[in-house]
Amino acid sequence: MGGRSFFSFSHPKALLMLSRNAIALLLISLAHFTVDFYGGLIAPMQKPTMMEHLGCDLAAVAFLVGLFGLLINIIQPTIGFLLGSREMPVLLALAPAAAGAFTLMCFFHDYSAAIGVIIISSIGIGVFHPEAMLAAHSYS
Repeated sequence: MGGRSFFSFSHPKALLMLSRNAIALLLISLAHFTVDFYGGLIAPMQKPTMMEHLGCDLAAVAFLVGLFGLLINIIQPTIGFLLGSREMPVLLALAPAAAGAFTLMCFFHDYSAAIGVIIISSIGIGVFHPEAMLAAHSYS
């Protein structure tokens, strides 16, 4: 591991003082939890919450949920391939905000606006994972 330690032993309270790498990994883990939390919100909201909110039937809501999963699974490997081993920390900062766009659906009662929010949120989730993997690798 390159001789780096997660703990700084130059201080008497060494076990309480995390290194910069450990703090960075902790923040990446927290962001990962947040992004996956947003991704997991859509499944239990299908019926009846989204149906009542958008005024549509179960098939239309199921399409939104399917679109969400499909876009994530297309975007994530595509971004991973395009990034290669280049890190783009700005993606790591912006992706959780885009993933959280799903929570904005409460402001829209229009089906097409819901599709837009789903697209933005799935892009955020799909972009976050490859970039977080690169960042975690560089800090470990």
